[in-house]
Amino acid sequence: MTEELRLQVDPDTTEEEREQDAVFERVAGALFSGAIADAMGWVTEFARSPDDLKRHFKTDKITDFVTWEKKTGGRFYTYYEYIQPGEYSDDTQLTLCTARSIKADGTFDAHYFAKTELPAWLDYARGAGATITGAAKAISRKAASWNGNFFTYNRRGRRYDYRDAGANGAAMRVSPIALANIRHPGRLSDEVFKAAIVTHGHPRAILGALVYARALNFLAASVKPTLEDFLTVLREFIEADHLRVLEDPDLQLWLQRWNLSTARPFHEVWADTRDEMKVKLSVALKSREQSASMRQILKELGCFEPSTRGSGTGTVAAALAIFMRHGKQLDKAVLEPVNQIGSDTDTIGAMAASLSGAYLGYTAIPERWASRMQDFNYFLRVSEALTRIALTRAQRNDLVLDRAHLTRAQGHDLLQVARDREVTSGMRVWHPVFGLGWVKHVDSKPVRRKGAGSMVQVRAAFDAGQSCVFKSYVGGPSLRTLQR
Repeated sequence: MTEELRLQVDPDTTEEEREQDAVFERVAGALFSGAIADAMGWVTEFARSPDDLKRHFKTDKITDFVTWEKKTGGRFYTYYEYIQPGEYSDDTQLTLCTARSIKADGTFDAHYFAKTELPAWLDYARGAGATITGAAKAISRKAASWNGNFFTYNRRGRRYDYRDAGANGAAMRVSPIALANIRHPGRLSDEVFKAAIVTHGHPRAILGALVYARALNFLAASVKPTLEDFLTVLREFIEADHLRVLEDPDLQLWLQRWNLSTARPFHEVWADTRDEMKVKLSVALKSREQSASMRQILKELGCFEPSTRGSGTGTVAAALAIFMRHGKQLDKAVLEPVNQIGSDTDTIGAMAASLSGAYLGYTAIPERWASRMQDFNYFLRVSEALTRIALTRAQRNDLVLDRAHLTRAQGHDLLQVARDREVTSGMRVWHPVFGLGWVKHVDSKPVRRKGAGSMVQVRAAFDAGQSCVFKSYVGGPSLRTLQR
């Protein structure tokens, strides 16, 4: 086997087929690379120092997928979750949710994402942060709308408002919008803005998502662009009048509510955030100097401080810095960020690797990683669907379940049988987003609190291609393991 994946090129292909292959190469490069870095960075995200890696993995640096366990569930529902090599976290899960929320014309279906994908994601979320979890729970309310999901959430013992949500949870999932609009970069402001505000209300999260989307969009649409061209596009994009999107009636309603009971209006906070993004881009540019320490650059961007570690602007700037130094070498674009212990390793890694993957293409991905990543075939399917949308050759988004041809009678309701403790390995099941699938494994982990019950974990593989681990809390005495 060769070290790299190779696409088979038929000399008799038409110009249209060659164009599709070229776009697919970049779309798949971005999606696969981001998921690979997410899987590796998820391991190091919770490490406090290289000593933690030595203690658990006998190494001071992650260079490949590993098996590991993660304590999850918070203070009151703590249990252990076991992660297999190549399995990805919420960054990639929500990226796939976004991919399914894109219409055939490349626009983002905010209502579908908010009312179908995001609430359903809570049942199989892995590694999710406080903001995005709070947003998903809030949007599950019947009265909540995609442009009115104002909520409060707790983080590190403090109460925060939706307007304060400036973390990277919006930027980390918008790559499908950027890739589906390779031919329509002018749409990014409208579509990414709508996607971001479903969960995050601070300009820091929104602008970070916009800048990352434009960077990825430009790299995927261009044939080996120069760094100067790349920087020119980013600078012009940051200066652009993105607030014109607020002329949309749906966003006017959002803005009116945002400005209620606030000390400063949205446009003033936006202006400050734009200045902040300019400063952070200038810091990221230091990465072009090989003598500059990447860790020092990330430190200057606030990537190691608890209060700014997950900042939307800081995380995007960090990903840009790593791309500008290592973008031509995909393995370094993956391994550099995922080993920056103390930072948001999975998100920075996923973004930086996606940028590099879009620039280099699918064939640059080392086979030792691609062949072992979770849901390899589903990522191929997602890449093909986004490519068709990007080239305006799609009649519909093929990733969205066609419910007309499936009924619940063909399988058990997965969530119901899990709650009722009736799920078993080998069972044919149904899920409202993924459709039909098979239960591959069932386990029950005791919640580490006396009499607190257990967490049933059901690993399911769906016919569509994605696999998920669904979790359902069961109160009362702890269950024994259902199946090994």
